[in-house]
Amino acid sequence: MVGDAGVLSVRAVVPGAKPDRPRLDVRLSFDVGLTAVMGRSGAGKTTLLLTIAGLVRPATARITLGDAMLDDGAAVFVPPHRRRTALVFQTLALFPHLSAWKNVAYGLPRGPDDRDRALAWLKRARVEHLADRAPSTLSGGEAQRVALARALASEPRALLLDEPFSALDASLRAELGAELAALVKSLAIPAVLVTHHHEDAQTLTSSIIELEAGRVRA
Repeated sequence: MVGDAGVLSVRAVVPGAKPDRPRLDVRLSFDVGLTAVMGRSGAGKTTLLLTIAGLVRPATARITLGDAMLDDGAAVFVPPHRRRTALVFQTLALFPHLSAWKNVAYGLPRGPDDRDRALAWLKRARVEHLADRAPSTLSGGEAQRVALARALASEPRALLLDEPFSALDASLRAELGAELAALVKSLAIPAVLVTHHHEDAQTLTSSIIELEAGRVRA
């Protein structure tokens, strides 16, 4: 089980359309626990997550996770599939042809206990009773829980979430957010939650970072 992942440190400059207006220019540290990242559309929130995940490569970079160097802007660039960072988007991207448990098991090393391992994560997300259901039959909250279980089953050292609860009503967002915060705490990993809901950020997270035009807002 994941634990003691260490601090996620990000120094990154991602060029924009104009030289004086980068898409992202930040120096940040994320401790173990849940941190919210907020800002208007186009502020650089999603670019930050994609940069950490290795899906966007900065012009200038120094990204570390614990004692592991992920990108030093020169010789070292760890590809996305080796970073042990899990990224959950608002759209979830569950495989429609696979049951809930097979979605969770998809990224696990193959073995005779695939279903048992998947069920263990579905149980932690409180949806083990939906193991054999297709994604199309799940409610929004149920699908969110399955997507979270799938992300955590890979035992990431950092969890990245791009507005995963934005399509849900306030009460369900609060419920799922509280469960997410508890899971992150139990796993002892840094988690970055992009959200536009100020109340959720203040209630669920240990700290809030605001981005504006690609930079941390003073």
